Amino acid sequence: YLIPEMMVPDDADWYLTFAKNRMVLTYSNESKYADEITAENWYEILDRDGVRWGFSDPNSDPCGYRTPMVIQLAEAYYEDDQIFETLVSEHSEITVTEADGVYTIHTADPKPDSTTLTIRPKSVELVQMVQAGGLDYAWEYRSVAVQNDLQFLELPEEIDLSSVAFAETYATVQTETKKGDGTAVYVGSPIVYGVTVPKIAEHPDLGIAFVEMLIGATGQEILTADGQPPIVPADGYGSVPEDLKPLVAVQA
Repeated sequence: YLIPEMMVPDDADWYLTFAKNRMVLTYSNESKYADEITAENWYEILDRDGVRWGFSDPNSDPCGYRTPMVIQLAEAYYEDDQIFETLVSEHSEITVTEADGVYTIHTADPKPDSTTLTIRPKSVELVQMVQAGGLDYAWEYRSVAVQNDLQFLELPEEIDLSSVAFAETYATVQTETKKGDGTAVYVGSPIVYGVTVPKIAEHPDLGIAFVEMLIGATGQEILTADGQPPIVPADGYGSVPEDLKPLVAVQA
């Protein structure tokens, strides 16, 4: 959405969406209850005595501000309005307010207890903690889990921010973070990746050739291996170049 928001129409007149990601819960063979956790009981597992879990700082990492969204969305999906309170608010200063059906998660000063819930500046730190046994579970992008050989639990599309089909559902949650002397609000949305060739590109033909590779068989193979499912065919918006049209589903 950044391309149409910030580049169209002045700096680009077309773009493609070519891959997506999803939020997952990572763990190792040594994690407590690793042999029990499922997409139906994960929030109960995280609440068990002695389980240590974490996510990255919402104020410095997109993965961090997306994690509370997933947990809040879980309340409606699992029909349990205490999931966020039990997992997050009881172990930190992160709170939620609701207005007109939209839930705002306030994370500017998270203050985790660092016994049950750990928050680190970047998600890569959590990868190392799971690998070393310092945490039982950590929230990451699916691509990060795959690239670091972590075990991971995939969640329903209704809550994991992976599907355009549930964009309206995701938009019912938003995270308010600290930014400079003020705050910034991020609205829940699908994790989808876009590409274009700017109008000012010195060699637009090479740019288009790269995009052709990216959305073709070679690019799809690389993306799949790195845990970022390609969108096949890529969706195209605007004046998609003729060379790319055979590989693209042009959207109205």
